[in-house]
Order: sequence, then C-alpha cells, then structure tokens
Amino acid sequence: MKKFVWTLGLLSSIVLAGPIETEQLIEAGRITKEFKDTQRGDLQKRAQILESLFEQYPEEVGKQFILGRKYRDNNFLEKEITIEGRLQAIVADYEKHSAYHGIVTTKEGKKYIVALSDKSDNIQRFNQKNVKISGLALSNKIVSSLNQIQILPSPSLYPDNLGEQKTLVVSLYFSDAGHSSSNDYLYNTLFNGLGSVTDIYTQSSRNQVWFTGNVIGPYTIPYSVSGVCDYSSWDTSARSILNQQGFNISAYKRITYAMPYNANCGWVGLSYVNGNTSWITAHRAGVFVHELGHNLNMQHSTTPTAEYGDQSDPMGPAIIANFNAPHQYFSSWLTTSSIQQAVSGNTTIYTLDSNTPLTNQILWYPKLDTSQYYFISYRTPQNI
Repeated sequence: MKKFVWTLGLLSSIVLAGPIETEQLIEAGRITKEFKDTQRGDLQKRAQILESLFEQYPEEVGKQFILGRKYRDNNFLEKEITIEGRLQAIVADYEKHSAYHGIVTTKEGKKYIVALSDKSDNIQRFNQKNVKISGLALSNKIVSSLNQIQILPSPSLYPDNLGEQKTLVVSLYFSDAGHSSSNDYLYNTLFNGLGSVTDIYTQSSRNQVWFTGNVIGPYTIPYSVSGVCDYSSWDTSARSILNQQGFNISAYKRITYAMPYNANCGWVGLSYVNGNTSWITAHRAGVFVHELGHNLNMQHSTTPTAEYGDQSDPMGPAIIANFNAPHQYFSSWLTTSSIQQAVSGNTTIYTLDSNTPLTNQILWYPKLDTSQYYFISYRTPQNI
C-alpha cells in the first residue's frame, strides 16, 4: 500500500493499491489545473481517466469533479445536474480496498452511476430509496455529497398486498365464553355491501385491493376468557383444529379470528404488520378494516399528541372512511403522477375520490427537522 500526496492540493491524501491508478489521477489533476493551456485531446484523456476510475476510487475522482466545476462551458468537463430515481447501493470489494457507489434509475429508464465525494459508504443510507440527487456529471457519472441527496416519498413494494385478499374468518370461542356475532353478520361485515371491509378497500384502492373469503366456526379452543393473553397459542390451537378437520388454510392469504374480549389482553384488535394473521374482539367493520390494514403494512394515523389522532382515516380511530393520502400512496394505489412536491405559487390538485384522474392529487413537502413529509390532499364524502 502506497500513499501519494500532491502538494498543489488537486489530490490530497490519496491512498491507492498501486501506483498506476495514482499516476493516472495525478495526470487528470494536472490537466484540470492547467485547463486554460490544455488541448482538446488532453480534456478527452482526463474524461477517460476519471470515468474509468470512477467506480473504483469514487472519493478521489470526486475531488477532480469538484475542481473542474468552474469550467462548465466545456463538453469534456462535468456539468451541474439534478436527477430523480430509485437508488441501488453497490459495494465493490477489491483485493486491498472497497468502494461504494450507487446506480440511480430514473422513471424514463436512464441509469446514472453516483458516488459521494465526502464519504463514499454513506451511499448505503439511500439503498432502495427514491431520491433526488444534485451533483456534477460527466457522461452518466455523477459526483454528489451527503447534503445533496434527498429521499423522496416512496410507495411500498409488496405485491402480495395488492389484488384479491382471500381471507378466512374463524369464529372462535374460549372454553368458558363465546360471542354474539353470527357467521352471517361477520360475512356481511367483511365481504358484502356498502360499508363492508371489501367496499372500503375497493373504493380507496380504485379496485386494486379487495377482500373475498369465508366465515367458519364457531370453534372452541381450550383456553379461558380470564386466562393470560396468549394469542399465539390461540392461533396454534385453532390451526390444529382446522387441520384435523381437513381444512385447507393455505388456500387463503389471511386469517382473522373473531373472538370474545379478553380483559388480560385489553385490546379490541391485534395484527401482524405486513403479516397474515389478526385477532378481533370488537366485531365492527372499522376494527376489521383497521387490523387488516396493519396486515397490509399500514401504520397508525397519528397526530403529534395522539396515537389514533387522525379522525379522518381508518388507521386512526377505526372509522368507516376511505384511506388518507399517505396510506393510498404508500400502498401503491396511486401512480407517481398523483404526487408532486409543493412549490411556491398556485397549484391545482384533484380530490382523492375514486372517479378522479390519477394526477395531481397529493402535494408533499419535506418536514425540515426530520426525514418525514407533509401530505396535502382533500377528500369528499363517499357512498360507504
């Protein structure tokens, strides 16, 4: 390992595996420094050197990009650029060092290779994120820095959470307590008519998510209503009963248990986030919508002072309503044209109703003190 320092400041503290690459970078630096006296061929040579070493030595090449920035009028020197796209972080392991960079794919399908000049491994922070990047570009190579990358709101990518959600509703009793919800009531609450679970999801998602299924039971599990809150064991016991009866649970994406209330649990519903199981003790449509929303990877609709503070969304107080803008967008129910960043001036947005165009329905604005966002939208009453 050798260390080369160029005292003119064009390359400082370069640590490389061998002298050949260092000599190339020094040569590129000389061309940069002597720009006014260089010929076209030298600038082409500089561009070739920097592009060839970009991925292997991103921080050192980045220093060269920054130095060439003042000569923006030349086609062989880097230009300022801003792009948006999805970033895939990449680490390259060489024999004596490693290097980090990212590949950003824009919505038009164009690919850029991006490196950070301040500390290249910071690119990992943005892996699999939609980003807006500003920097200096030479061909499709971009040098940026940590404070020039902004994470954009990104929809979730869970294909199993789209389409038909075939759900098995199991009416479950404890050995010493049942509940009053009939199978017909449970079926209509989830699968049939206005205000049902499937109606809420069908409208909110514009026919991209809907629930079908069956209601079976009641089955009795050997646990007491006054016993400990052991929902995992209740699930295991219920599945054992269904398997013994030859019931094909695997034919369903999700299973939800309609159960009696257990005071030691205290909850009206519990569910696995981005999972396939939920337990409901308050058999209202809003509670089923809420808990199945967790199964679909939704979080609570909160306000700064209340966990369920958003009174307009089912993921708040489990009301019967269409989902708000963040849930619709992050569930991939809207297109990228549905959302735009708020800027100064007048902007027209459409409602989130299912019959409006999928364009300009949400304005977003970054919350400057965190990595969160403000979403601006409006909804009108729906027939649910």
